[in-house]
Amino acid sequence: MKMIYVYGDNPEAVAHSTRLALEFRETFGEDILIDMMCFRRWGHNEMDDPTFTNPLMYDVIHARESVPNLYARRLVEEGTLEKAQWEGRWKGLAQAPSAITTWDTGVPVDLLKYIGMKSVEVPPEVTIHPHLQKVLVLDRQKKIEAGTS
Repeated sequence: MKMIYVYGDNPEAVAHSTRLALEFRETFGEDILIDMMCFRRWGHNEMDDPTFTNPLMYDVIHARESVPNLYARRLVEEGTLEKAQWEGRWKGLAQAPSAITTWDTGVPVDLLKYIGMKSVEVPPEVTIHPHLQKVLVLDRQKKIEAGTS
């Protein structure tokens, strides 16, 4: 299989490699893999905290400025983008409304809440890591109490 290696800190190279891969696929009808060398600043999902497993590496990563900010600064310095355009990028955007759906499960809500709270209860003789306590216990308890879980 053909591969393109690209450095994720270079947005223009990522875009170019994507166009190249699409053109290759259209021209030759073969698959091509883009291997983007980069890191996830915030982990894989809300449950993953990479500072938990790789604290030293993520100290370095969090000390770096983000790729969008570095790229925007470069575009401003080149004169391609005005600073006001970058600073006003979120104006006019609104948060999508939260859609809460309710279902008739046939089970009383109080029983569901009780089961939910018991499912995250930690026995007193168990010492749980503070991060796991927050993510797996406290956050879920808050959602159950608020009725959003």
